[in-house]
Amino acid sequence: MSTTTAHEITVSWQDIPFVPETESLIRRAVQAALGRHLSSTACVNVVLVNDEIIGRLHQEFLGSPGPTDVLSFDLSDEAPPPAAMAAPTSPAAHLIEGEVVVSAETAAREAAHRGIDVSAEIALYALHGTLHLLGFDDADDIRASRMHAEEAAILSSLGLGDVFQARPRRDAKQ
Repeated sequence: MSTTTAHEITVSWQDIPFVPETESLIRRAVQAALGRHLSSTACVNVVLVNDEIIGRLHQEFLGSPGPTDVLSFDLSDEAPPPAAMAAPTSPAAHLIEGEVVVSAETAAREAAHRGIDVSAEIALYALHGTLHLLGFDDADDIRASRMHAEEAAILSSLGLGDVFQARPRRDAKQ
């Protein structure tokens, strides 16, 4: 039995410099999550923005002031299944349609603080947002731990290791 998949991934940049290597890494991370957890159609748009833009969205949609690292917007008409409970070998069979908004400025600050490549940090954020679209949740410690383990597995499969657990540099300001 074969399953046909169609995963459309777009990456756009708004008010920040374009970096081709980062775009490629974002696509690979999002595709890895979709391939691991989804057997049907997906359309995910990742938008990289500055802190000002994500701060406005954060306030408008979540009522929280100030910038954040990533926001996910489910644009599909159906609710995703609880993928965080599903094994990676049992992908979801529904449409994923959404937008993941990433603050490139927040990623740059965090990457510098932790001594990692900014592209890896941005890929982590894009992956995190995609996992939310797939039904993962990090609202409590148990689900957050499960979600971070999934991020680590996917990013490790891409050769990046566990970006989330990267230690801060000793010379980084606290």
